[in-house]
Amino acid sequence: MPSFIIDHLYERVRLDQYLVERLIIYSRSQIQSAISSGKITVNGKRVKPHYSLKFKDRVLFDETGMQAMPESPKKAKHTPSHPHVKQPTTKPKVVQETKQYYVIEKPAGWLMHKAPGEGDAPLVSDFVLELDPTLSVVGDKPDIRPGIVHRLDRDVSGLIVVARTQSFFDHIKQQFINREVKKTYQALVFGHPAKEEDDIRFRIARSHRKARMAAYPVSHPDAKTATTHFVVMERFQHTTLLHLWIETGRTNQIRVHLSAYDLPIVGDTLYGKKSASNVELGRVMLHADSISFFDVTGERIEFKSSLPKAFEELVEKGRKNMQIRKGGK
Repeated sequence: MPSFIIDHLYERVRLDQYLVERLIIYSRSQIQSAISSGKITVNGKRVKPHYSLKFKDRVLFDETGMQAMPESPKKAKHTPSHPHVKQPTTKPKVVQETKQYYVIEKPAGWLMHKAPGEGDAPLVSDFVLELDPTLSVVGDKPDIRPGIVHRLDRDVSGLIVVARTQSFFDHIKQQFINREVKKTYQALVFGHPAKEEDDIRFRIARSHRKARMAAYPVSHPDAKTATTHFVVMERFQHTTLLHLWIETGRTNQIRVHLSAYDLPIVGDTLYGKKSASNVELGRVMLHADSISFFDVTGERIEFKSSLPKAFEELVEKGRKNMQIRKGGK
């Protein structure tokens, strides 16, 4: 049963707006209905959806009988995150297998599950069903995303967790809601940040002009809050290798934030450069290199993933160019 203690950041924010940001698997109408029916309370009392939150308010949500947000017709009109992505030559790799879950390394080019407009990309959903057909009944919408509780963009690589039982699906879904799942990423970006580390806090919402997400000022009333942290790992002549982690899981968050910060990711033609050389890369140089969560015993476990070959080759090229620039061999 999710519960939240309100900090100063959310004082005077409407209750329904706050929960839409925190409970991303439910729609605004579902949350408003749950508030009105008393499934969501503040300090043990029933309130209205427009209730203005106060510091240290305790919000309690009884999820019994709730279903995750269904696919809406509007969202079904999806534009591929990278229309030039190449067909992958490698399959997903099972990093860890237990009776409760798989940890899988997804290559770029693999779509998490079937989606309109994405063509004939291979599907992670098909891959996991081949591993374990019983996943066909696991999850919020198992006919489309069996066991899948979180996602990576088609043209991004890295670690994902797939639940093998409904009890573990619910267990890890709750961790995502409570922001207890920790994920880190590496990104190769064009340009050089002025700081060695920084927080990016632009709000995110769907663009009114293009079929993609967009960054908005933190004062924007309709966009959702989002926070991305980065630390510089290495600087090259024209690019920078970053280590990143996020507090929120908005659609395309890292890509949107880095683009708005004037550090577009190499290979990202949707939010970055559309040059022929960038298109030719055929993937976004963003890799989910670690994930940690609590297993069913309550122990936090962590898994790590090395950079894929194409990504590593670009990093090595950047290092060699720096050596040449410094007069090395």
